[in-house]
Amino acid sequence: MGAQPLAAFARRADALIAGEVPPEDPKPKPPELPLWAKPKGLAPDPKRPGYTQAGDQYKGNAEAQLTVIEFTDFQCHSCARHALETQPVLDEQFVETGKVQWVVKHFPLREHPHAAVAAVAAECAADQGRFGEMQHLLYEKQDDWSQGDVDAALAALAVDLKLDRAAFEACLNSRQALERVLHDLYDAQGVVRQTPTFIIVYGETGTSLRGARPADQFTRILESLLEKTTAVEPELEKSERITE
Repeated sequence: MGAQPLAAFARRADALIAGEVPPEDPKPKPPELPLWAKPKGLAPDPKRPGYTQAGDQYKGNAEAQLTVIEFTDFQCHSCARHALETQPVLDEQFVETGKVQWVVKHFPLREHPHAAVAAVAAECAADQGRFGEMQHLLYEKQDDWSQGDVDAALAALAVDLKLDRAAFEACLNSRQALERVLHDLYDAQGVVRQTPTFIIVYGETGTSLRGARPADQFTRILESLLEKTTAVEPELEKSERITE
């Protein structure tokens, strides 16, 4: 896999020609955290309030010791359950108290034909400072907008939020917001396979949590990791990996 020097090809070819077992490839290094999960990428963008330097929407304390990066799909029923039932509890206990920075990224699944355009609608709402409100509305009315004329239904949600409809529809039909969604999809490659998936970053170590959880279970997980961040664990400072 990947580009190799001529010597690596020669060693393998010589062994195979001689009827020998080719030499084993060196063990790969543990994967590093990508930019969107590193402190540099998670830092606030001074030019775009509410966005990280990596270009993602966030809420909470950007200097919190714990960051949760949520990959979501607006047609995913489990994502809706998390957003409507679990997230309000987590916001109250961790985000609003400054303990956790919460980042949202898009991962529209192939089996959900309207999830990508819904993600674009959320980004268009973000251009008018209403990302969180549109996110909540998309989950709350998931069964309504995802059937029939989806573009008209999304425009109606924009009216419900009192957005500038002309600006919203122009954004929805442009490629800029779609490019942001595609950027998240590319970021998720090799890391995310289902929604919701939560990448929890502490120090420079990331761990993934797949699937929606009840609020009490998610709370225990975050409390446990927050305890880790306050403990002296030098090995975490040196590690840059995402584990499951």
